[in-house]
Amino acid sequence: MCLIFVKPKNAKNFLTYDRFSNALENNSHSVGIIVRNKNNVIVTRFIEPLQHKESIWNIIKDAEEYAIHFRYATHGKIDITNTHPFTIVKGLWMMH
Repeated sequence: MCLIFVKPKNAKNFLTYDRFSNALENNSHSVGIIVRNKNNVIVTRFIEPLQHKESIWNIIKDAEEYAIHFRYATHGKIDITNTHPFTIVKGLWMMH
């Protein structure tokens, strides 16, 4: 089962380092992140995210807004093509 955490603007970040670590260790096939700071949106995806744990945490820990998807693969290959978020059209992404 995959996990998605969303931190809206001006909301408290409930994804503590311990929760982040637990989510990553139990859903470690890939991680995708959408981060928004001011008007800048950055989408980043990781295969083998355990190797990038600190880098991923540093991306989200102080982000104004974000959505992060921790993937546990039940279907499809573990590759960048199957790593969320998926681009729907320019400027619109989906995680499920």
